[in-house]
Amino acid sequence: MSERLGSRAVVLGAGMAGLVTARVLADRYAQVVVVERNTVVGVTGPRAGVPQGHHAHALLARGQEVMERLFPGMQADLTADGVLSGDLSGDLRWYFRGRALQQSHSGLSSVSANRPTLEAYVRRRVVDMPEVVMRERTVVQGLATTADHSRVIGVRVVGDEPGATPETIDADLVVDATGRGSRTPAWLEQFGYQRPAEDKVRIDLAYVSQYFRLRTDPFGTDLAINSVPHPGNMRGAFFGKFPDNVALLSLTGLLGDHPPMDREGFLEFARSLDAPEIYEAIRTAEPLTEPAMFRVPASVRRRYEKLTRFPDGLLVVGDGVCAFNPVYGQGMTVAAMEADALAKHLSRGPARPREFFRAVGRIVDVPWETSVGGDLALPAIEGKRTAKVKVGGAFLARLHTAAQRDGAFTRAFFRVAGLVDPPSALMKPGFIARVLRSARKVDAETVPAGRPDVVVGQRAVVVGGSVAGTLAARVLSDHYREVVVVDRDEVLGIDVPRRGTPHTAHAHGLHGRGYLILTELFPGLRTDLQSRGVPVGDLGEMRWFFDGRRVQPARSGLLSITAQRPVLEEYLRSRVAALPNVTYRQGTELTGLRATADNRRVTAVALRDVVTGTESVLDADLVIDATGRGSRLPVWLEQLGYQRPVEERMKIGLAYTTRLYRKRPEMFDGTQSINPVASPAHPRGAFFGQVGEHECIVSLTGILGDHPPSDPDGFLAFARSLPVPDVYDGLRDAEPLTEPVTFTFPASLRRRYERLSRFPERLLVLGDAVCSFNPVYGQGMTVAAIEAMTLRKWLLRGAPPEPRGFLRDIGRVVDTPWQISTSGDLDFPGVPGKRSAMVRIGNAYMARVQYAATKDPSITAAFMRVAGLIDPLSSLMRPGLVRRVLRLSRDRTTGPAAGSLTAFDPTNEVERAAS
Repeated sequence: MSERLGSRAVVLGAGMAGLVTARVLADRYAQVVVVERNTVVGVTGPRAGVPQGHHAHALLARGQEVMERLFPGMQADLTADGVLSGDLSGDLRWYFRGRALQQSHSGLSSVSANRPTLEAYVRRRVVDMPEVVMRERTVVQGLATTADHSRVIGVRVVGDEPGATPETIDADLVVDATGRGSRTPAWLEQFGYQRPAEDKVRIDLAYVSQYFRLRTDPFGTDLAINSVPHPGNMRGAFFGKFPDNVALLSLTGLLGDHPPMDREGFLEFARSLDAPEIYEAIRTAEPLTEPAMFRVPASVRRRYEKLTRFPDGLLVVGDGVCAFNPVYGQGMTVAAMEADALAKHLSRGPARPREFFRAVGRIVDVPWETSVGGDLALPAIEGKRTAKVKVGGAFLARLHTAAQRDGAFTRAFFRVAGLVDPPSALMKPGFIARVLRSARKVDAETVPAGRPDVVVGQRAVVVGGSVAGTLAARVLSDHYREVVVVDRDEVLGIDVPRRGTPHTAHAHGLHGRGYLILTELFPGLRTDLQSRGVPVGDLGEMRWFFDGRRVQPARSGLLSITAQRPVLEEYLRSRVAALPNVTYRQGTELTGLRATADNRRVTAVALRDVVTGTESVLDADLVIDATGRGSRLPVWLEQLGYQRPVEERMKIGLAYTTRLYRKRPEMFDGTQSINPVASPAHPRGAFFGQVGEHECIVSLTGILGDHPPSDPDGFLAFARSLPVPDVYDGLRDAEPLTEPVTFTFPASLRRRYERLSRFPERLLVLGDAVCSFNPVYGQGMTVAAIEAMTLRKWLLRGAPPEPRGFLRDIGRVVDTPWQISTSGDLDFPGVPGKRSAMVRIGNAYMARVQYAATKDPSITAAFMRVAGLIDPLSSLMRPGLVRRVLRLSRDRTTGPAAGSLTAFDPTNEVERAAS
């Protein structure tokens, strides 16, 4: 039992600040009276005294930690009541400066509950305390003091019923928790004290909020989608998920640009947000409530800590001390931290106001600096911008840019935003250097947020309408008045495997960097695909097996799409075909190139209708060959008097055999896919993944002639021979939807266009026509996306790309995935090829990385960032990571594989290289 400090304390206001204060005071006073002008007990919805209760609220990580301490079991109770919770930076989707941050688990909890639900829970816990008395519908008229006004000794109140008799409630301590409208400054002046100085930042903010029942799911596994205002778009939103397909959308607008209350205006405002999935979700949703508005004219901080005199027996907490811009979600958390500070303060004796206000000032400093700095980053907000504010704002902009690529920066930022770490945690020299380096890389590849106004030419022709050609056409559409896509097949509206792309029947993945690029080129992609039943999940949380051992799952923040390839292609093509300056010439094949008399510049393409045989010539300012592995460009170059590119081949004798099945929930046990990766010890592999609402796909792989059979019994027997039982157990009793189909891939192929000394102008090549990778590594679509962004960089210069410079850049794009795939192939003894010492040491180390990942999820995450083409291979060679890998892999057994071409054991070389 804590030592009692008095017989009665009175708390003015039964909002969150008042409730947590009452909870603390109940440990120190025999009775705590909470005075509230409204009816609150038993109220579970928004109430008159808290107009902001209609709108989105957040309890930040630090607040969650304090509340759990004050109310043990709160998180479990809320979960039992159906309240959703998750990770602040891992389970919430954040848009900063117009782009989504990469999600990454921070270990910081976020509760997806509205303000009335949280308040009702806390109020119930407080009212149940025997020391607490709730005086509802009671109006505070003023304070009672000693004759010299040196001490507050009570509160003068009156009931709100007609004819009620005023009374005075005696108190040893009065705490004002009445919020932004606190009358303490006026009372101080009345008693002969100074009013506290006020710092104000005018924001003229308005929220408009409405509940919806959704007909689509924009969230997936996320709890919320939040679009944060920035100089390029001052409109924001908080879109939170609730049970039973219910969602709360709070739109925010600053400086008078307020969200409209009418349906059409509300939708148009949502449409202008940086997060397109919000509009797409609510435009078909059923409104459950009328829109509600709440206005905040300014952020206000009252500087009680600077007063030299203050009456004893009186304290102020919550918004009465500091009312923040609510978009930062700091209010409830700061109130909880102040209550925690009050508990510590009272543990040392009766309240000492000036000492308490100094402690509260220190609590408020960081969130006030954060919110005001964020507001002043918006040029239209008036206020003094010190050098510290300007430098801090510029660095945060760089941090948010870097966090688009690396979840470690997202995690670090939200540890500060969640009031867990101090801002100084973001200012360590090494961290700053990494932020600036990563931000530069993102800048170099990012699509401009607005439609570029750089017209390069009249007509561009893309030959090939698969993924590489579609992405090239999307980029070209911003820079050419007309873009024509030529394909020998009928491609529009086709979402099944077609004759020209037999490999599309098999498992495909769009991972990491490729996913990030596509979400920029095609806003709303994630929501659109999920509405079609396409799974989107974390690459590190799939069930991976390396060398027959299960890898520790890790929330890497790298999202992966596991759609059937034709479904993804059809979606992308439909988006591109809808652009007003893009047309498709289907059923048309390219028969040759037309050039100037000296063959220095390509000027047109020769075409033939595959049905009628009609031939035509189409003039072009730029021609891009995206016809894939079977590209005839080397032949046409030779015909024009140029050298053919040197070709490098890696013969792997790979075959896929694939079958679709009807999906059952127990097949995957919550994971998106199950992937036993082939290794020298276990050369048979598989991808077993969800690809639709009711379908899953199994692609079995074998190399060097050990091909999976295409008869049903042989297919099952091959699955049973995999090093782990998960795939066979999932499909042995499953209902097949298709017959097994096989695709053979004899060799990986790279054409070295970047080494040519001459190349015709206005002609480019990309995609599989440049490099066709071993498809088990899942790199093809991602590399095509990176190449499209390389094309964008060149076009933004305002002229057609210079071919040799462009092809050198494409060569650099291809280098890393080619090294990953060919080195991995050379790890198999039967694959012919030169194994340099670097390849052997690299493969030995990679085997250790994969083994260590079976013990440490952080290594899984690091590996997936390389596999997803986010980080370079060198990131796996950081000294600290190397030491951890070697330590965790010491018990890994090694030995020459059967049929090895050499008895060289590189594991000792890895040890020596690391040391």
